[in-house]
Order: sequence, then structure tokens, then C-alpha cells
Amino acid sequence: MRNTVQILIFFTLITFCSCSEGEPIQKTFSFDEDLFDFCEITTNNFAYFKINNQTSEGTSFNFNKTDFKKTEADTYDIILNGTNQLIYRKLNKDIDRDYYCGILPPRDITVQEEYISSGGTATVATKLIKKTTISDDATATVTERVFEVVISFENLVLDSSDERIIYETLVLKGNSTQEDTVLK
Repeated sequence: MRNTVQILIFFTLITFCSCSEGEPIQKTFSFDEDLFDFCEITTNNFAYFKINNQTSEGTSFNFNKTDFKKTEADTYDIILNGTNQLIYRKLNKDIDRDYYCGILPPRDITVQEEYISSGGTATVATKLIKKTTISDDATATVTERVFEVVISFENLVLDSSDERIIYETLVLKGNSTQEDTVLK
């Protein structure tokens, strides 16, 4: 059964910006822990993302990895740079998976607030947690595999146009589903 409770996942940290009191800015973003969506944007270019349409927020981890396999239990270490980035966006309206996976994002979406990683490392760990096979005797067999995905960021630096946020550790968790159909 899916846990529908929204959790606060994101952003309680220290920032290096010019606050008059010198106090850290705390950012909090809400994303459902149960769901991680995934797409292969181009060959070896991937994105794990979460969308919260109640608050018009989205976060994506875009990365390039030649040996990455979403459908295998494994661990991958990725250095954050101009190609491999964690991106948080507050948008003017709701979005769907086409915003991250489509060839061209919708034109009527306006980014109201954005943080993009400029340093740190990420570890993507996948673990098979459920496998179900359903056979339609006449035409096909469908196998659904559910993977737990944990993306851990270390020494993460996020920059916006006017502030910098630094996390020692930030962890995003969720499930990702893969369906394979074999025709008879």
C-alpha cells in the first residue's frame, strides 16, 4: 500500500549569503517519498525526478553515466558538475512528466525560483523490493519490478540567483517501477 503522507524531504541547511543577522536560511520542500519517476532523456543521459503539484514544485537529478542500468540493483557514484546536476524549481503552474522527459518542455511554464547544484557528489543506490509476474495465457506475460531508489548527496552546493545553500548530506528516497512485457 502506498504511503500517501507527504514528508518534508528537502533543505534544512546552512547557507553562505549576506543575512544581516548571520542566521542560516532554512528551505523546506515537500515531496511524496513513495514515488520517483525516471526517464532516459538521450543515450546515457538520465533523470530521476519528483513533482509536487500541490505546491507547483519539482526536483530533478539529471546525470550522464555510460554504465547506468535503472533495472539492476546496484550503486553508482556521480560527481556533480555542469552535466550532472540536482535542480529544484518552484513553477507558476502544475507540471507532468513531459516537463522532464519531453523533447521540448511546455512553453507556458515559468520558473519562479530555482536552485542548481554547483558542487558535491551523489550516490544512486537501487534495490529490488518487489517482483510480480502476470500471465495472460493467450498473448503476453508482464513482469513488474519495483526498485527502491536512494540518492544521497554529500557536500552539496545549491545556488540560486541570490543565495547559496550548502548541505553536508541530503537524501532523496522513493520507488521506481519497471514493467517488461513478453508477447507470446
